[in-house]
Amino acid sequence: MLYGAIFRSNRLSAIQNALFRSDLTNISNLLATALVFLIVIFFQGFHVNLRLSNNKSSSETPYSIRLFYTSNIPIILQTALVSNLYFFSQMLYRNFKGTFITSIFGSWQEAGNQGQLVPVGGLIYYITSPRTLFDALRDPIHTIIYILFIVGSCALFSRTWIEVSGQGPSEVAQKLKAEGMFLKGHTN
Repeated sequence: MLYGAIFRSNRLSAIQNALFRSDLTNISNLLATALVFLIVIFFQGFHVNLRLSNNKSSSETPYSIRLFYTSNIPIILQTALVSNLYFFSQMLYRNFKGTFITSIFGSWQEAGNQGQLVPVGGLIYYITSPRTLFDALRDPIHTIIYILFIVGSCALFSRTWIEVSGQGPSEVAQKLKAEGMFLKGHTN
């Protein structure tokens, strides 16, 4: 009977712990990830259809331009960059603790009972996300630098990906011109 009373009295704290615990994964992180996936899938569907004509026939051909035509490649490249910097900074910290270069890359502190290291200073601290919303509000400079880094590096990787993959405007225009396609109402 005592066990049932303890279980019933701690239901609210158990639900709160499952939703918002900071030392382990929680349900709010899972829900936030699902929300981001749904938003990205929604925006991936946005596109503009252009009606192209051909020099050889009078028929019109639809040409679709997606809003996110670089897809998720810039995010993957940015995540790989941060992961490598994270790993490199941890390696420097473990092997050369206390040196000037190590402190520039990042200062680390053990968090939790599993021996996990988390950045608390240096370059790596500013390019990793704040752990909680409270941390983001408590250190707005960290939050602003993190957002600027994410947006800037993704824009840079997106531009690079467009040029490398041949999806740039000049390459697409040359390809359409070679196929004899043109935008109806515009001259070649």
